[in-house]
Amino acid sequence: EAIDRRRDVRFRRPALSAQVCLAERDLARLRQEQDAENRLAGVGGDRNRVYFLRGEIHRLEEVAGEARGALGRAGGPLPCSEPRVAEVARCLDLGPERARADEGCADEEIDALVRSVR
Repeated sequence: EAIDRRRDVRFRRPALSAQVCLAERDLARLRQEQDAENRLAGVGGDRNRVYFLRGEIHRLEEVAGEARGALGRAGGPLPCSEPRVAEVARCLDLGPERARADEGCADEEIDALVRSVR
């Protein structure tokens, strides 16, 4: 039953929304960094950094696009400020190792939501 629930897009809606929230936050940061690097590229900036940023932006756009596609079948994204979305986003942001040691991430429902998108 737990495996079926993790495949259910309606159950996963808060986790998918959290993925979109994190991706959008990171995309904004990376795009700002990319703009700064592009300005410096002509005056000795790090071209390798520009290529790395481009790849990361592309990867995050794909993650957000896939999550948005699934959310379209579940009624759309929930707000980033919705409590379950915010908690799942926080746990995803911590990473697997630190999340295991975090009391909030150990909550059964939050843990199932996090695992549904990892």
